[in-house]
Amino acid sequence: MRDQHIIKLIADTPLNKLNEQEREMVYAHIAQCKACYDKYQVARTASALLKARSAAVIEPSPFFKTRVMAAIAEKRRAQEEPAFQRFWRATRWLVSSMAVLVILLAASTFFVSDSSIENSPMQASSEIYPTELTIGSANETDEITYGQVMASIYE
Repeated sequence: MRDQHIIKLIADTPLNKLNEQEREMVYAHIAQCKACYDKYQVARTASALLKARSAAVIEPSPFFKTRVMAAIAEKRRAQEEPAFQRFWRATRWLVSSMAVLVILLAASTFFVSDSSIENSPMQASSEIYPTELTIGSANETDEITYGQVMASIYE
């Protein structure tokens, strides 16, 4: 019996699942073999620890239920909120600033004083160069000379 160790039997089968014949074989062997007796004690201790741990009831913290219920309520509120409202909450500053910019640009376009238009560079350039000296006003039959071009440029 000393040559047949029970370590494999103890490792493969939980101690409470051993039948009567296997149990007698284990008890007979551990009475003679110190190494198997140590392994049997370890298996018994592990089995007792597993039983004790599985029997223990772990209560959640006192505020666990409150936190879970608050998270569920928040999720429901987020799902019930209309899409446009969520969009507005996310982009209200951007849309508002763009609207203010459009209003300012429109106001500056419509309410520009006439004096600033009269002093614009486009109007001043037409007053500096007489019509007969500009290149675009010559008849198609008349040729413009080099001197006329230089005079209209450097006047």
